[in-house]
Amino acid sequence: QFTPREEEKPGLAQSVILYGYPGVPIADEDRYAMTVLDGALSGIYYPGGRLHERLRDAQLVYGVHAYNSGGLGTAMFVVQAATTADKRAQVQEIIEEEMQRLLDEDVSAAELERAKSMAIAARAISLQTNAAQAGDATSNELFGLGYRVDDDYAEKINAITAADVRRVAKQYLHLEHAARAVVESPQ
Repeated sequence: QFTPREEEKPGLAQSVILYGYPGVPIADEDRYAMTVLDGALSGIYYPGGRLHERLRDAQLVYGVHAYNSGGLGTAMFVVQAATTADKRAQVQEIIEEEMQRLLDEDVSAAELERAKSMAIAARAISLQTNAAQAGDATSNELFGLGYRVDDDYAEKINAITAADVRRVAKQYLHLEHAARAVVESPQ
């Protein structure tokens, strides 16, 4: 059940909103569809996607992003936004609208292709150094995936369809299963 908890922290200049949803565990093949969903929603490490366009372009937030944080048996999908107290309600409303849109309709062909490109590029950039490649291989081995699990990453990402994105949204991203935290300065 969705039960908001709000807490005031004196001295903070902004309002930070976090939504935590159940996410895709690291070993689940749905992680590829969730990555593409992240790209369409928030841009995968870089500004972009629906949330950025609606919130940042309208100057309602300092920043907004979403990401899946996968663990072995459980995971969380997080949406975070930094705004001001006077814009908080509007920002929350837009985030919740966009999360619902993911459940109600497919992402467009343009959003899907842009998200796939972002996912592939972000992975390539994250693995530019030998240390990053070694860390990735080590983590994959420790998680029981095998160090070469993502040798075909681009193919797995490119195989994702708009229906796959909507399916994982419907499986994981219902507001009633989310936790929301808001931290802001007193008004």
